[in-house]
Amino acid sequence: KHMKLREWIVRCQKQPQLNERGYLKDWHLVQYLSDKQNDRHNKPSPALPLYTTPQFFERDLLNKFLKRYSDGGDYMFVYWGPQGSQTRLHSDVLHSFSWSYNVLGKKKWIFQVPFCHDEKNSHIFNEERRFEVIQHTGEAIFVPSAWKHEVVNLVETLSINHNWITSANIDQTWHCLTIEIAAIEKEVEKWGVIPEDDFGARENMLRGCVGLDVTMFMLMIILEIVELLLAIIDDTNGDEYVTDRCDGKVWDSAYSIFRLENTLRDVLRQPNIALRLGAILESQTEALEVCECATEVTKYTSKLRQVPK
Repeated sequence: KHMKLREWIVRCQKQPQLNERGYLKDWHLVQYLSDKQNDRHNKPSPALPLYTTPQFFERDLLNKFLKRYSDGGDYMFVYWGPQGSQTRLHSDVLHSFSWSYNVLGKKKWIFQVPFCHDEKNSHIFNEERRFEVIQHTGEAIFVPSAWKHEVVNLVETLSINHNWITSANIDQTWHCLTIEIAAIEKEVEKWGVIPEDDFGARENMLRGCVGLDVTMFMLMIILEIVELLLAIIDDTNGDEYVTDRCDGKVWDSAYSIFRLENTLRDVLRQPNIALRLGAILESQTEALEVCECATEVTKYTSKLRQVPK
């Protein structure tokens, strides 16, 4: 059921009478305004962008890929809730990072730190570790991958929230996808109605569960590696790397490439990977070409290890 923004505002104003805590979550405001702006039949929308991403959170594989190559959909949200509205304990989708900026208002965040391995004592800490943070207007919160958290709006609050993926947590996202793949296989086996070779259905189910399928994930990694490689190759020397300016930016890119390459190798080991790709690309020939391209990319990145320190 859809509700107009005006209706939602009126409903929130009547909270004491309704004894409810309405919360506008996961509002794709930027996408909505962009769609309106591209629709010539509508009146001009406010100038975009509405905001710029803080520089600490700019490196975002996920939303960059989705905005370029998917038919709508992103992980860029606006949250607007009255005093007392809240988000229950959860960890973020795809084991992504997330950041939240308070445009207006005040939130209480309650974090549950994941269990950590103590190398010195070689055991797992079992005690639950929790802490609270109060976020005020103009402040941003970073949420690490897989950290469970709950949030309460202490006053009426408007915030901008992004889920994002970088080379630093790309392996966590792949781990999340493999867990979902296994769960889907159990469901498929239980139902007994989906053929063993129907990988299109499996990819659709995966995308329905977490918003991303193996095909999209693999293409996202390949494109990012290629762009990073191009960024550090000396245009005047063809395939030779820029060894005369081995600054922090070059090494930072190399680190990202190695992280992405490791995960890409894991994806290539996934059973029936070509069949999954072929089902979505609707061409087994193109699927095999993508797999071949991915293999070549992993081989090509080995040249980076030859750059002198």
